Amino acid sequence: MTKEQRKEAFIKFCLEKFGDQFDYFKVDYQSNRKPVEIICKDHGSFFCLTQHFVRSKYGCRQCAIEALRKNTAPKVSKVSKVSKVPKEPKQKKEKIKKASTSSKKEPTPIAELVSNPESYNNFINYIKSVYDGQIIENDKELAAPYTIAIHIPDKKIAFEFDSLSGHCERNGFTKRYHLTETNKCEEKGVRLIHVFEDEWELKPQIVKARIRHLLGITSGKIYARKCKVRELTYQQVKPFILKYHIQGTYASSINLGLFYKNRMVAVMTFNKSRFNKKYDYELIRYCTVANFTVIGGASKLFEYFRRNNAGSVITYADRRWSQGQLYRQIGFKEIYDADPNYFYFKDNSLQRKSRVQFQKHKLPRLLNYFDLKLSEYENMSANGWDRIWDVGNKVFIAE
Repeated sequence: MTKEQRKEAFIKFCLEKFGDQFDYFKVDYQSNRKPVEIICKDHGSFFCLTQHFVRSKYGCRQCAIEALRKNTAPKVSKVSKVSKVPKEPKQKKEKIKKASTSSKKEPTPIAELVSNPESYNNFINYIKSVYDGQIIENDKELAAPYTIAIHIPDKKIAFEFDSLSGHCERNGFTKRYHLTETNKCEEKGVRLIHVFEDEWELKPQIVKARIRHLLGITSGKIYARKCKVRELTYQQVKPFILKYHIQGTYASSINLGLFYKNRMVAVMTFNKSRFNKKYDYELIRYCTVANFTVIGGASKLFEYFRRNNAGSVITYADRRWSQGQLYRQIGFKEIYDADPNYFYFKDNSLQRKSRVQFQKHKLPRLLNYFDLKLSEYENMSANGWDRIWDVGNKVFIAE
């Protein structure tokens, strides 16, 4: 197929999907991996990759923002069948000459978006299967104007299922969206738990165990006074952390295991402080065996660490899952709430990536297209990535 034929197929596809909302007379179609110039009749000219344009719901970023603010449907003409755009072979890397700019104003809260209804329903049904008390689904009053997926009044706890492609920045879920939901719930004395879609799909046993623990559903209790502390290597604790900690493992130099009848039931790990060099150590991970409450486990492990290591300690509680009460109980002091953090993902992938991997200075060697004039997010967006925001961390120290 010639370039002109590919261009005609692309334009035909777009006309069928978006109607007459866009003009394409400036399109110089090379491949679906190269940017083209498109003109929105409401917002003017912008550049984007053709593969992203045909997949997008609104086409124009400004149209998307305005529609989300008004909670209206996109300007799309109804057709019974849309022709396929021909696939293109991989092209050599080439820099983007221009790209669209994003609005700095954050859209107002919009209705929840669920990109994977089956996964969402499985999540809701699991909570209903393990808890037989009062459950309020799609609670519109708890954190109005936000809708909360599950609210359990008797436990003063609520759950949100945050799908990656549904709760991404492209759909209006910007930096403080999830944080505002959380704060509104906490103002009413309700703890809101945010479960990311990839956690539910890729680590279901860990998520289910955390949910049961939060609801007070356990198989029994293990008392730390009957346990012994052992110093271990990172390789010895790594499998335990991978099995029981929602964030997975991270390299650590001091690794303590708590053993009950020769079985490891809890792990606490430390390393030099990663982000704030003012403090000597960082408590990296603490986790326990599933389905049991290890009473006094964290306290016993931390006391052992303090007896054998002099210096200050910093640690972080992920507000999606924790309010940091355990750290307060073992002697930490809360010093501030850190801003929300974000993660990148691509298309419908469940592989959520740390933003640290995609700092702007690293992007030229990571992306097919890079423009120094664009921001980190604009470059990532032009290459098919989007991001999802969390709720931030609570920061604790022990002097």
